[in-house]
Amino acid sequence: MNSPQVRAAVLVAAPILALLALMAVLGSLGKDPAPDPLTALGLVLSGIGPALVVCVVLLLSCLGWGSLLRRGFREAPDAWTIQLGLGIALLITLTLVLGGVGLLVAPVSVGVVGVGLGLLGWQVKGAGLGGAPARVSRVWLIALPSTALLLLAAMSPPGWLWDSEFGAYDVLSYHLRLPQEWLAGGRIEPLEHNVYSYLPSGIEGVYALIGSMTLAPTDDAGAASGLLAGSGWRVIAAQMFHACLALVTAWTLQVFVRRALLKSGVEALHAGRCGVIAGVALLATPWVVVVGSLAYNEMGAAALGAAAMLVAIEDKIKPVWRGVLSAVLVGGACAAKPTAIFLVAPVVGVLLLGRAPVRDWFRLIGPGVIVGVLMLAPWMVRNAAHGGNPVFPQMTGVFGSAHWDDEQVERYRGAHRFEGGVVDRVRTLVWTSPGAPDDASSVQRWRGAMSPQFGVIFPAALLAGVIALISAATRRPAALLLVGLGAQAVAWMTLTHLQSRFLIPGLLPGAALLGLALGGVRTKRSREPLTVAWVIVVAAQAGLGVWVFAGQRSGRPNFGLLGGTAMMRGEPYEPLVGRADPTAYMNHELGEGSGVLYVGDSAALYNVHEALVSTTWDRSLLGEIARETPETERWTDALRERGVTHVYVDLGEIRRLTLSGWRDPGVGSESLARWLESLGEPIQVWPEQGETRQLLYRLGG
Repeated sequence: MNSPQVRAAVLVAAPILALLALMAVLGSLGKDPAPDPLTALGLVLSGIGPALVVCVVLLLSCLGWGSLLRRGFREAPDAWTIQLGLGIALLITLTLVLGGVGLLVAPVSVGVVGVGLGLLGWQVKGAGLGGAPARVSRVWLIALPSTALLLLAAMSPPGWLWDSEFGAYDVLSYHLRLPQEWLAGGRIEPLEHNVYSYLPSGIEGVYALIGSMTLAPTDDAGAASGLLAGSGWRVIAAQMFHACLALVTAWTLQVFVRRALLKSGVEALHAGRCGVIAGVALLATPWVVVVGSLAYNEMGAAALGAAAMLVAIEDKIKPVWRGVLSAVLVGGACAAKPTAIFLVAPVVGVLLLGRAPVRDWFRLIGPGVIVGVLMLAPWMVRNAAHGGNPVFPQMTGVFGSAHWDDEQVERYRGAHRFEGGVVDRVRTLVWTSPGAPDDASSVQRWRGAMSPQFGVIFPAALLAGVIALISAATRRPAALLLVGLGAQAVAWMTLTHLQSRFLIPGLLPGAALLGLALGGVRTKRSREPLTVAWVIVVAAQAGLGVWVFAGQRSGRPNFGLLGGTAMMRGEPYEPLVGRADPTAYMNHELGEGSGVLYVGDSAALYNVHEALVSTTWDRSLLGEIARETPETERWTDALRERGVTHVYVDLGEIRRLTLSGWRDPGVGSESLARWLESLGEPIQVWPEQGETRQLLYRLGG
């Protein structure tokens, strides 16, 4: 075996070894008795093995689908990286098209993945692996701690980790809840009880594809089905796929930096090392570990954004193709997360136009606009067909509000905008939120670039930008990235409700600037102090990520690894223990055919019974009944007619929604209290810190 092969093997094996070591070290943080490390390792690996296989198969299939556009970038030195990004974008679009017409069924899903694998096999058979990297830099070893931490966190069941995400509330209420409902219906479609189903949902569609392609059962009444079927390993597969997208983002970004430096005349070896610094700086950022290890959608947008940046600077791709391929990637990023329209597209646009002569601008923009619209067409057609508004819940004043009334529109708008002026917005970006009380959590206080979970990446990026501007070799790409980063900051302050993780796309130009700054330093003597400084930045980011992880669950972050998703469902069920958890109790103490109405809470992913839930912005079933029948004594009969047998009430969440002004006004506090009193004593109560928080009622009759 020659030395490049040895280095490649080490690169593949080292993250696995680092992961095992990290599991052993962090496992000692648990306060409860746990199996010995080898036994625990066996339990974990037996649960994630199928998930890892599915992720590898999906990525290889994406690589195959990307070959369909190979003609446009075959001369690019980094064609395989570009091909993977394009394949991810095409798979997202194909999934949304087929799912939207009701073909989210096993034979079609298996066929989609199989065709991708076949295309890759045909390509490799015909042309081999030409263009693949011949060697792997040992500098990548600095990525191992962050890679291991990312994968380790992705192995835990959703809902176990991350205080900043309130126990992955969004995952439990829609990122994975929607794929569950789509799998049951065989179609990716808008659902009037969950407004987030009206978003493009490209990554959530892939999560549904994971369930369909692995033949997940969807008709097991009263039992875990869909992504939760069996041991629930498909849920872990969804998280692992998103974690893999974080790794793809880091890899693609390092390729972008290396290519930009090579075009600036930097020697290949040094350019490669600078690229690695940039990629690892992004990967080590705690926000990337937190978000990447959950079944979110941010890393899909980031991975495709990084690929679009690479295409935008590649002059070996003809202008028309550069515009088309960039549009495919940006369109895919927007289908993954719609905020990419103003947080990814500006950076790509600046790079695309800033490195091309004006005479080529039309060839770059014209075809690209058409292709970009086509990439978003599955989403817009789906929404228009269902509610008349192709971009609902946005632009309701132009296209209509679909099934919402004016009150819902205003309540949604109010919660998704920032009321402060320019000074408050700037302060939120660079310091703390002016509206946060002194005792607020760090997530509420630090909502911008200075969030502890961003570490020092943005201040370091600005310093790097200044350094890169000094060097003639890197001045132009650095200036373009700084303009792109500035455009992202302005968009974040003006077009979002100023949440910290919405700034994650800013890590693309931000981390890239670190690599450019180092690459622009010509002499070895000058490079050494800056290299040391950047390694310290990466180490600080990685250390902060470990610190955040180690503090989860009161110092027991790995405890959820052993129980997996079955533990979150309450299995194996022990009544004395299980009754302390609402989900476990409902799954095992309620009879088959039960229908549970959720009031206040909507995080119902692990409930195996029929769960009637709605988001904060949508009309709940109880709200509809209250509007139809103001007399509370008639609510119970109306609910029974709709199949409700039990009512689960989260008083803490209701109080929070009331204080924030987000609560459905159709169900007043007094009328709700009067109705609950009419139901008699709850069959189960769950206190928290000495105060009743959750209650479960049985509807008599």
